[in-house]
Amino acid sequence: MFANEHPACFNLFATARFTKLAVWAGLALLAMAGAASAQSNGGCPTSAINIKVDCDKNQTISAALACAAYSSRPVTLDIYGTCKENVVIQSADRITLTGHNGASIVDQSSGTSATVGISFSSLITVQNLTIVGGSQGVDCGDISSCRLQNSTVQNATGPGLQIRSRSAVEDTSNTIQNSGGRGISVYNGSTLISLGDTVTGSGAAGVAVEGASMVAQGITIKSSAGNGLRADNNAAVRLEDVVISNNGANGISLESGATIQWFDNLGSIITANSGNGMILGDQVNSQFSGLDTVKGNSTQPDVNCVGLYWIASDVNTIGGTTNCLGTGQRTSSTKEPGRSDEGHVPAPSKESHL
Repeated sequence: MFANEHPACFNLFATARFTKLAVWAGLALLAMAGAASAQSNGGCPTSAINIKVDCDKNQTISAALACAAYSSRPVTLDIYGTCKENVVIQSADRITLTGHNGASIVDQSSGTSATVGISFSSLITVQNLTIVGGSQGVDCGDISSCRLQNSTVQNATGPGLQIRSRSAVEDTSNTIQNSGGRGISVYNGSTLISLGDTVTGSGAAGVAVEGASMVAQGITIKSSAGNGLRADNNAAVRLEDVVISNNGANGISLESGATIQWFDNLGSIITANSGNGMILGDQVNSQFSGLDTVKGNSTQPDVNCVGLYWIASDVNTIGGTTNCLGTGQRTSSTKEPGRSDEGHVPAPSKESHL
């Protein structure tokens, strides 16, 4: 009779008790899920946009990058101090490394790995940093898109900046200096946009573009052991208001189907190089802007056509000496200065070419 005497009260009581148990169970599950989530991401904030990294306090960029992987939004790493590590960014996107107060990243691989290595990644920015050593100072490869800004890259054993495997780099207001190999190496269908950079003291060519493309505005290439700029293997280069001087071989070596177009506003200057100012090899094309100055180089003529089937449009405007007559063929067997490395694409860790 008890169950039938107060059916409404009993059912209400039972329902209330069940609801209370359900709420507590739900809260417990949420707490467990939260703990599991915190455990799975190492305690990293999942919504962070800026992560501070103070390497002088034993923090690392690598650990911060692991946290950045848990964010679905663009992440900026604000870097302080001297970071003694090799940074690897792989299969990531929308990450910015910003240095503060003279922050630096220093190679710890004794020159066997890139100091900053970027692969299979997009929209990666490195700015306001000093990057020291490594087989490459910065390596952007494997279909990546990278941006390097207001930074100094120095003392790499190979190229200071390497762009490879159909990657693209925008390089703005950087100094790339004292590289053991090339200052900048661009190859395998990659693209470089260089704006206001300085490349100096390279152990081989200052800039090499092989089977790739480059647009450079306001770049200075000087004091390289090899050519200032080498372009070959159907490379496409566009230059505006550049200075190429005091290099150990030619100012520019144009070879193997490469093309250079000059689009000057103030004019480009190629002078005081140990070889020719510019040398044109086989099946190449240079279209001068009329504002370019190519003169005062140690080896004459300043613009030297030695290859087969070359075009040197408006070469009479350079102000220096030349044996090019606009369009022609030459069967001279004279070997071009600085061509000891022709026909070879460098291995990533071996950059000894001119």
